[in-house]
Amino acid sequence: MTDWETAPAVTETPDIKLFGKWSTDDVQINDISLQDYIAVKEKYAKYLPHNAGR
Repeated sequence: MTDWETAPAVTETPDIKLFGKWSTDDVQINDISLQDYIAVKEKYAKYLPHNAGR
């Protein structure tokens, strides 16, 4: 077997912005009905795949 080179670990997480424009630290949601649909807490900061396929 050949030796495999290991990839360096990613230490920095990318800066994820709300709608690609705003940092989630500055966003305040005053309408309680939107809080379930706009997740701005740090634990929700992740990229989700999106496609329009069926």
